[in-house]
This record gives sequence, structure tokens and C-alpha cells, in this order.
Amino acid sequence: MNLRLGYLALLMGSLLIQGCGGDLLDDNAETRPLNPEPSEVVDETKLRPPENAAVITTEDKQILDVSGKPILLRGINLQFGDSPIERLTAIDPIAATGSNVVRLQLRENTTADALEAALNKIIENDMIAMVMFWEEEGKITCTAEDTYIKTAVPDLWLDRWLPVLAQAKYQPYLMINIANEWGPLNIWNASSLGYQAYIDTYKTFIRKFRDAGFKVPLVIDAPHCGQDYNAFLGGRGRELQAADVEDNIILSVHAYHSAWNSSAKINKATSSLEQENMPFILGEFGGSGANGEFSIDHMDLIAKGAGDNAMIFSMPWSTVEDKAAYSYNLPTSINMVGSEVSFDVYMPKSYVEDGNLGIQMYVKDGSWAYGAIDFESASSMTANGWTHITYNLNSVDDFLGYKADGFDPSTVQAIGFEIVANGKTSDIQGDIKIDNLRVLTGVGGAAPELVFEATFDSDLAGFERSWGAGLGDGETPLTVVDGELNILPVWGDAADDGGNGATQEIEVANYTSVDIDLAAPFTMSFDIFVPDEYSSESMEIKLVLKDANWVFGQVLYVGNDSITRGSVQTISASITDFASESSYLGDGFVASGKPNSFGISIAGVTTEKTEAIRVDNFKVYKVPTGSSNDLYTASFDAGVNDFSRSWGAGAGDGETPLTQADGELLVLPIWGDAANDGDGGGGATTQIEVANYSVVEMDIAQPFTLSVDIFVPAEYDTESMDLKLFVKDAGWQYGQVLYVNNSDIVRGTMQNLLLHHERLGNRVELYG
Repeated sequence: MNLRLGYLALLMGSLLIQGCGGDLLDDNAETRPLNPEPSEVVDETKLRPPENAAVITTEDKQILDVSGKPILLRGINLQFGDSPIERLTAIDPIAATGSNVVRLQLRENTTADALEAALNKIIENDMIAMVMFWEEEGKITCTAEDTYIKTAVPDLWLDRWLPVLAQAKYQPYLMINIANEWGPLNIWNASSLGYQAYIDTYKTFIRKFRDAGFKVPLVIDAPHCGQDYNAFLGGRGRELQAADVEDNIILSVHAYHSAWNSSAKINKATSSLEQENMPFILGEFGGSGANGEFSIDHMDLIAKGAGDNAMIFSMPWSTVEDKAAYSYNLPTSINMVGSEVSFDVYMPKSYVEDGNLGIQMYVKDGSWAYGAIDFESASSMTANGWTHITYNLNSVDDFLGYKADGFDPSTVQAIGFEIVANGKTSDIQGDIKIDNLRVLTGVGGAAPELVFEATFDSDLAGFERSWGAGLGDGETPLTVVDGELNILPVWGDAADDGGNGATQEIEVANYTSVDIDLAAPFTMSFDIFVPDEYSSESMEIKLVLKDANWVFGQVLYVGNDSITRGSVQTISASITDFASESSYLGDGFVASGKPNSFGISIAGVTTEKTEAIRVDNFKVYKVPTGSSNDLYTASFDAGVNDFSRSWGAGAGDGETPLTQADGELLVLPIWGDAANDGDGGGGATTQIEVANYSVVEMDIAQPFTLSVDIFVPAEYDTESMDLKLFVKDAGWQYGQVLYVNNSDIVRGTMQNLLLHHERLGNRVELYG
């Protein structure tokens, strides 16, 4: 694993927390001892921190300095142990950034003298030292095996480094991050019993540090490379806290990869952690755009880490008919025809369980005529968590609530929310929060309309086994666990195939009528987690549907080499012409009208497994056509439309690789000529980048769509090619938004590449 630089931000809790985990507690939770276990015999020969030293403390979800004031941690990871002399000089510049904490990496060869020099420099700058132990995979980081860590903790923390760490002057500034990213891999299930050995090991470490006299906060990283926050849920975080005689534990999670790469996932993780009613920090996170589809929106993460503000509604309920309205008058009227409206709502558990309360978003036009967008019931929202709601308003008909006569959405001058008891009794209470209200105007047909979404928060969302493995003996392969669809048939059992012998394949389908026309553009996407247990299988995943006559059509094929094991993968296909772009169509398939079913086929699993394949966030978008809101169009009718060779093959001797003919842009450099690479002999003659440097009035933080038609001649059949769509930000940093590999490039006919991006950095989508 590569070392990663990241930022540190404390997520300060502001939500009311009820209960203690409920159904997330595992079967053994009630019988496991939560009180601190008996201490070991104290070694009086070793130096100990002063008994009455002032230290950083914790209370509920807050971290408090020695004066009792809350601390908002903001700092930088320093890979000090890799090169102590060189990295020591970095501490002053870190302080100059405004940081108040350094996450100081120690290695197994870090000396006590080096540690002391770093701690002195940190407290000279009046910063907190979060001292952290790092070793590579197989020892500590991303490692489940415990042999090394059980020896290293007593030998290093409580022996070699003890004389330094125990000094009185460091106690008010010190936190100890016991081990970087150690713990079990590939669980990701809050109700699993698989975390218990990890918890028990850390309880032992906690006792050892306290027996050695340390009262400072002990910081514990989540397992699976720090990313699996589920390990702290179900009361396990509080089990660690209860095992500490000092009640001074901080939980740490690392936001990387697909469990953290969208605002909704960040909300899910932080809302879940909030319910443990303990302080937790983001010890590391990945930079925006740096990790392709696994990139993290760092600004969104920092905003949440700093304690994101929200509009709070504390309602004085008195009757079952109570309601209240809150509105905002816009400085100038706006046209909401062809707009996208979204907001986040935090709903207390009491309202969700009762199910009556509702929220309705509304607007008022230039004549103050009322138009309601839609009614959202609390029963459909996340309990004690955030729910993201989006509306696409392409016409007045998309305002689904009550509309006054003559209501005109093109002249909106006020936006508001109504909160209604709707039959809820007055004793059911709690603070409702609304945040991140956004109105994106002028989207029109440019933004696809979400016509189907399955988040599996409470049920199968209409999905069922269509055919294949499972159900042969009445067993159902489909369940919902922690908001995900779990698929675990008895793979490879001929007696359990449902009568057709297809024990290596299963098709999971939804028979809901979805509002798309197969003759018009549409997009399908879903998240899938294939456990590492499936690594030895040669698998394939398909997006499939059946037309109005129940004839099979394949939307997208993903081969074994493109299937990720051990982490969540987003699979998406954007289809413009289904008849020509689909990878397989049954005889007589009619590529028009609504499909009768749609779903996922998983094939190639030959032996029984213990872990389920998990699916989430299945979405279907309808892509409107004929939009007049295009931000940029290049038809190449009269020239190259400001496109030029950015770098790569061609132009080495003044030749331009770009020409225009018959309304098309032609790209024909001298491929393979080292003298003609245009990069001063760089030799990049097998690649060319063609770019437009015109400023397009768009915000890449908002949803956008890119579409291009491309013709690759049959002459290129022998080449192993790839195509990419990209953008560069205001600082000229490159961001790849679509990758098309060789097997998906069509030769000899015009091919359309279409991409709708909800948030740049969320994912690189597959073209089908």
C-alpha cells in the first residue's frame, strides 16, 4: 500500500442520539462484559506519566482541551518515521497552514530521540501530537493477522518510546493512535460477529496503556484499511469505551474508495457513527480526482467534518393537524422549467417509525400563485440520518402537488417547505433539519430524469430471482441487510437450480414498469460488492432487460477482468440507440416501448460461497432529447470548432492532425513516428489528446452530460485501443470522466459515447 497524505477533521456531533444500536447489536452483545476487565500487575520499574497530569479528554461526542473547551481538529498526516531528519523540518510549515494537530507517523525503527525531537517541535508550535504507529501490509496497515501487532505494542509503545511519551510536558498535547488501519478485511456488515476478535484485541491494548499510567486519549482506527466504520456500530464502539477506565477513547475512520465517494455515502457513514454517541475523527481521506472512480469529494467531506450547519425545525406540536411553512423570497425571479432541485433532510427516528409526518417543497410564482413539487413521507426516510431528495422539473406537470389556477413555474420568486403532522400525534417530537438546498436552472433535457431507484433501505424494492441458482428447494437467495440487496444462492448445487441446471448463474430482475422507451436514450447504473471469496471464479456480470414481448436484451457485459473484488464497484451503461449498441439481443427483440423487466445477471460461480454478493443504488434514468439548453455544441460544419491537438502523436514537424470534412472532425496524425510526436522527442506517438480550450459556462461540481459521436475505421481492428472523455479544472488539473476499453470500441460504424455525471470524481462509468 502506498503512503497517503491526507487531512484530519473532527466530525462534531450535533444530532440527538436515541437508543444504543437496536437491531445492529450482534447476538452476543448483551452477554459480553462492557465494564473494564481486571488490570495486569503494574511494572513499578518503568517510568509512568504523572498521576495528576492534565490531558485532553472526551465527553459524549466532543474532544475537550485541558481547559474543558471543545476542540475542532484540523491537521495533516506527516510520514515522519520514513525519514525523521527530513520530515522534522515539515512541522513548522504544517503549523503555518493553521493546523492544530499533526498525525505523527512512527515506524518500527523510529528511535526515542527522534520521537522526542518531533514532539518538542510540535508543542513549540502549540499543536496537538497524535502519535500513530505505521507498518506496511502484512504487519499493521490493511492487515487482519495479529501476531506482529501483539508484540509491537508492548515492545515499542510501552518500552522503547515509553520514556519519551511519559514525560509530563507532553501530556496536555498528546493523543496515541495505537495502530494504523489494522483489523479484519471485507466484512462491511454492522451485524456481523466477525469484528469481535478485533474489538477484544483493542480492549487488551486499552488496558495495557492504562496500566502503564497513560490517561491521554487512545485513538482506534477502523479495520479494512481504516474504511470499515461498521466495526464501531452495534454498540462495539461503546464496548471499547466501556473497557477504558479513563473513558477517553476516540474512534477514527479513513475515507477512501467506494464506501465514501458520494455525499449520500458520507451522510450514511457519519449518521451511523453519530449514533454511537462517541467522538470520531477522519484520520485520513483521499484527494478529489486522485483515485479515479474512488475519488473523494474533499470539500464535501471537510464541510461535514467541520460541523456542517443546517436549518433546524423544532416544532411545537399540539394537534394531529398541525403544519408550518417556511419560505425564502428570491432576489430575482427564476425560470424553474428545465431545472433540477435537491436538498438533504435529517429525520429523527420517532417520526420515521410513526410514518405520518411529511415534508412538501413548494414555490410561488410571479403572481404568488402556489405550486407544490411533491410530498415526501417520513416513513420513506432514513431514521436518525440524512436523506437526499432530488426533483427534475422539466415542465409544469412535474409539480405533482396542488397547483393554483394559472400557476407559472417560469416566474418563481419564492421557495419554501411545508412540514405537516398529517395525523401524527403531538407526543412524537424531534428536531428536523434541512440542508444543501440547491436549484440548478437551465438543465432541461441536459440532465437525465431519474425514473427508477432502488436503495434497498427496507425491502427488496421489487427485485426477485428471475431464474438460475437458488430456490430449487424453496430457498430464497435474496435478502436485504443494512440497506443492500444480498445475493447468496447455493452456487454449484444441481439440486438447487430450480429445475434448469443453471447453478453457475442467477438473474435478479424487477418487473416494475419503468418509464423509459427503448427507442430513446436511457442510463442504468448500480453499485455491486463482490467479496474476495469470489477471486478464484471466472465471472461475468450483465445488465439485462426484456422487451414488451419478454424477449431478452443485454444492455451491458462486464467480463471477469473488469470485475473488482473486495470493494464496491459502480457499473453504469448509457444507451442512445439500444438496437445497435446492445451487446446481445434475442431473436425478434423490439427496441421500442417500455421493457417488461430489467435486472442483473451474475454468472460463472462454480462452488458454494459463504459471503453474499451485495447490490445497492440501482438507478434508471430517462435522457430527454431535443434540449435547447445545450451549453456547448460542436457540429464541425464549418471548421474544427476550436479543437486542437493538446499533446501526443502528430504536429512534430508542423503537421496538424486535425482537419474538417463533410461536417466531421478528422484525426489522422502520423502514428508511430518518433520524430513526429510533437513533444520534443517524448515518443508519445501512440496516443493523442484532442482538446477544446473554449470556456464552457458550466460548474463541474454540478451534474453535467457529455456526448460525442465517433467513427473508428475497420483499419484499426488490429490495434488495442482505448478512448477517454476528460475535462480540466480551473487549475488545469486533468479529470477523466469516461473510459472505453478496446473491447467496447466499435469499428466501422458510428458510435455514440454518452455520459451523465452526477458529481465529478464519484466514478468512471463503463460504456456498454
